[in-house]
Amino acid sequence: MTLNNSDKNMVGILGSGFGLYGYLPAVAINRNNSIVLINESKHKFDARPELAEFKENVHWLDKDSFYEQIDTLVVCLSPEGQFSSVTCALNYPNIRYLALEKPLAINPAKSHELLGALIKSGKHYRIGYNFQYTNWGKALLDMFNDPNPRKVKIDWYFRAHHYVQNLKNWKRYNSTGGGTIRFYGIHLIALLAHVGSCKILSSSSFSHSDDEIYRWCARFEVNSIHTMEIDIDAKASVNKFVIETEAKSYKDDMKTRVSMNDPFDEYVSSSGVQDRRVGVVKPVLDSLKEDDQQYYWNNIYYKVNSLWEQIENVNSLSV
Repeated sequence: MTLNNSDKNMVGILGSGFGLYGYLPAVAINRNNSIVLINESKHKFDARPELAEFKENVHWLDKDSFYEQIDTLVVCLSPEGQFSSVTCALNYPNIRYLALEKPLAINPAKSHELLGALIKSGKHYRIGYNFQYTNWGKALLDMFNDPNPRKVKIDWYFRAHHYVQNLKNWKRYNSTGGGTIRFYGIHLIALLAHVGSCKILSSSSFSHSDDEIYRWCARFEVNSIHTMEIDIDAKASVNKFVIETEAKSYKDDMKTRVSMNDPFDEYVSSSGVQDRRVGVVKPVLDSLKEDDQQYYWNNIYYKVNSLWEQIENVNSLSV
């Protein structure tokens, strides 16, 4: 089957979870986009009534012809699934743009490998590290550019969905790209990739086994003068995201700069019925068409992988 929509961007989405309720509405906001899904996702699409308004703009294809019919690919799969899907997509010259999820692969080494292939392909791509687009993320990066040394403390407590529902899925295990460092902490690691310099001072994690990290604590030196401490607990009994700061020069009391339920609390749905995280992924999609920025992003993603690798090399694990 050949789709006759040459006047529109053909955006293919792989993934029947966040790919549907997060990325699909964000893609559909642009009326120049047509959405292409694989037939295996149809039952998941039909089970979500909030997606009904986009039904007329969705084309269904078998996976065998999917890659041939699109110019943009959104991948919302497990890290292992993402690695194989992106590796396949890089062989198709018609696919010019890719929007990928975090982490890029199951571990730093595989992420370096896939990043190298993406850079070599010359295609435009972005990875869903979204904290830089939040108001608090922007303020934090501005603070790190301040010449006055500061101490920053971030506490991010929540109970992950896989613990609430007792799911033994990939997000739970370190070896499949899940766990508190690789699936949640990677967001903060990616934010730190935007500063001039970042050095890991200490890293420790807590786990039920070698493969199930549920809490991560770390300290960083930022731009040689600031320090940042983080504590991420994915099995907490309360939900909170708090950022406190202290000026090192006169050691005033810690000031609370941010106090929310989670890092994306500031986002609201554009229509009232869509998942609020639609607003989180839209800036990532919008930046794909910034043709002169890919070299910048190549460097950022290399810094993400390198810092992630350094953290895991020094991390101490308590079981």
